[in-house]
Amino acid sequence: MCREIGEQLYRSYHHHEYGATEKSDSWYRLAGLGAGGYALALAFARSVPKSTLPVFWWGGEIQYGRRTIHWKPLFRRQDPTDL
Repeated sequence: MCREIGEQLYRSYHHHEYGATEKSDSWYRLAGLGAGGYALALAFARSVPKSTLPVFWWGGEIQYGRRTIHWKPLFRRQDPTDL
């Protein structure tokens, strides 16, 4: 479940941050468990590493089963301009 949802979220994140640059489907599948496929369950007071499961730090519309869900991340993303 985390990989299936995470892959969709990481695609959304990557498109949001880097625009039209695309990676391979296998790259996104691995990133569904966080950058590098590490599947970390780690968060700090001011940041969440990209190697942490995307369900922790990114939100957006996802498809799960036959449903469309607006996923809300478990932790609020820290914007560098907020510091």
